[in-house]
Amino acid sequence: MRRLILILGTLAGILCFAAATNDSLRAFEPQLMKVRLKVLLDDPRGLKFEKVYLQVCYRAGQEYTAACYNDVPSDSSGVVETRVPRGSLMSVTVSSYDPTVRHIGATSTDSYSLTKASLAILGSVEFQIPNKAIEPIEKDIMLRRGAAFTVCPPENLEQGMLLFRRPSDKDVLQTIWFRERSSLDGTVVGGLEAGEWLVSYVRDDGTKISSQRVTISRGEVANPCP
Repeated sequence: MRRLILILGTLAGILCFAAATNDSLRAFEPQLMKVRLKVLLDDPRGLKFEKVYLQVCYRAGQEYTAACYNDVPSDSSGVVETRVPRGSLMSVTVSSYDPTVRHIGATSTDSYSLTKASLAILGSVEFQIPNKAIEPIEKDIMLRRGAAFTVCPPENLEQGMLLFRRPSDKDVLQTIWFRERSSLDGTVVGGLEAGEWLVSYVRDDGTKISSQRVTISRGEVANPCP
């Protein structure tokens, strides 16, 4: 009987110690803060914000490893809500299914190609989450609206190059190589600055098959195909 009492007393002591230890460890765990990310555009007309995705990564401190959430679509007003620890350095990667949204920090000749059902990574931004703040913390992500055009190589060009540039930028020529014409089905060139672009299709030996001037407006995906 005395041995049973001793065992029960020891067990109770262990449980009390474990509970106290858990409470102590919990006190050192970073507290999660609600963060409200808001996607803004300089020209949001006609854009479905649900096509803009955000991936949030954070690091609570030097003693912690970085953690990431999966890509999350914005709601219809461009908002994504998440939770990260206080004092975190937060990195937000922005992607889009809409080819009329430009790269973050894009230059006048910047572009990207986008196929059907694929995301274009537009870039990332970083925020420092303060240790002392009132929830929710609100952070804006400013994007710029651009334009795009549909890729449509001539019927007699099975493989070669798509060349495009601004008419005034003769030294800045952008190239998309293709080995099969069918590989370009549904492809658009996006993230472009609105205005006039010179678009050419060329064989591997340099023979120009077709050339045209395409004028695109903000928020527009122009279709120059015949």
